[in-house]
Amino acid sequence: MVSRSIRAGILLAALVTLASSCSSLDGVGDRGGGGPVLVVVPPTLKLTREDGIPARHESAIELDAARGEGESAQLLLFAPGKPILDARCEAGELVGPDGFTIDPEVGLLGYVPVTKPSLVGFHRFASFPDPVLPNASFSVQAGRNQALLYTVHVPRDAPAGRYEGRVIIAIDGVRRALTASLTVHDVTLPVTSFLATSINFREESERDERYYGKAWTDSMSEDLPRLGLRFRFSSRVHLPLAAVFGSTADGKVGPDWKAFDAEVERWLSAGITRFELDPGFGMELEPAEIDRRFGSLLDAIEAHLREKNWQHYFYFYLFDEPSRRDMPGFRARLAVVRAHAPSIPVVLTYGTTMAGQKELAGEIGIWVPNIHQFDPNFTATRKALGEEVWVYTCVANAFRPYPDNFRIDWYGTAHVALGWWLFTHGVQGFLYWGTDVWRSDPWKDAATFPWTNGDGMLFYPAPDRKSMPLASLRAHLMRDSFEDYDLLTMLRIKTATEGSVSPEEVALLKGAGLVGAGSRFSTDDWAYVEAHRRILALLAGEI
Repeated sequence: MVSRSIRAGILLAALVTLASSCSSLDGVGDRGGGGPVLVVVPPTLKLTREDGIPARHESAIELDAARGEGESAQLLLFAPGKPILDARCEAGELVGPDGFTIDPEVGLLGYVPVTKPSLVGFHRFASFPDPVLPNASFSVQAGRNQALLYTVHVPRDAPAGRYEGRVIIAIDGVRRALTASLTVHDVTLPVTSFLATSINFREESERDERYYGKAWTDSMSEDLPRLGLRFRFSSRVHLPLAAVFGSTADGKVGPDWKAFDAEVERWLSAGITRFELDPGFGMELEPAEIDRRFGSLLDAIEAHLREKNWQHYFYFYLFDEPSRRDMPGFRARLAVVRAHAPSIPVVLTYGTTMAGQKELAGEIGIWVPNIHQFDPNFTATRKALGEEVWVYTCVANAFRPYPDNFRIDWYGTAHVALGWWLFTHGVQGFLYWGTDVWRSDPWKDAATFPWTNGDGMLFYPAPDRKSMPLASLRAHLMRDSFEDYDLLTMLRIKTATEGSVSPEEVALLKGAGLVGAGSRFSTDDWAYVEAHRRILALLAGEI
């Protein structure tokens, strides 16, 4: 077996040989002669194919990451004067300390048409980069560009240090080289995020005949939560709750929690932050009927989760966005649930009213206002009482300039700013209603949900109708925002443990000018890159 050091030497020698046989495409290219130009920019920059070369760009890929973190850079290939007929990008291994290697990924960004620009957005009728397609050959029309996403997932056993490699671009038969480097700081993200999340896939979309139909399998459904965890969010996990109360092998009636407990433990170890409990009823049943039919079930769930000390990992989501008219009925059903399962929190999503803050105080365990409904004073009060405050985003934000995770025709920085906003406002969780709500074909129209572009749709159905759904650029950026939330939390813990905090740490913990009160967030793509780098350096004790 070849040792890592020998293998690294072979790889480095190969890179030297390769470099000597490749033209250098150093971020400048043949600007004057109309030849291809390749530049590196942050992944947050959203350019249409018709946009020109951005004023600020780099000539090489330079990433900073913690162990367990995913980081991306965007490559933009321009064809200023004449078309590029055949191009392909290949990313070589990154070689680091002791010959440790990391394999980057390259995805080809697809473009989706915006025919109804968002009310708060770029106000352009254009096609914007969003779906991240598998790497493949491509062409670029004259006067246009093509974006690619270069992503590194840092293994948890990667040694800290600098990693170097090359990206090879073959353009109409000419091979060109671009340098790539990654600094892995001596920091490790926890498997489980500090940010509680509930961001759900909806299998009925995948099983729709327009997309996967019968090609969608149960095993693919089982893989969806792991796909979410790759982007650092928790999605709905199907726990065998019904089987707990079925008949056992000897004919006796349960409960038998073995299979349930095994699944909970499996997903907790994988990084799931919370589990949604489905007790089998909603607002369609009267309170007395809920008590009669489901009271003993709720009693059993409460007793078992208390015994396991798991109650804080679970929640009930009885009704979505109750209106003022719904509030009395919601409260009556809530009273039944709390009478039987008082330690398991119930979620309240606000919707069109904030009346629940007064009418349901003391009865809700997880308050979930829309981001524009967030009340810092109410949040401080409820958190002091041991309750949680999350936020959510949805179409209602399309009319407001808040950070979000879904608008395709809106600043990419809005999606990374989301994690910073949640952290600096003391928010403990994030809920989002859907990742794959394809009411219309997302490849043909970005408005798969009315009044906005991208709401409910962070993943795309695979064109081959066989592969798992494809992530969007927005999903990658949301991942970055959640990772920044975790790194900021680690920085806060570090300063509290050490009992001292530097001016730079104070600035970062307050948002580093990237986010502020209300809806304010920075649209400076490079500022987020630098702030991320500085957090890692502080956590690693490098500065």
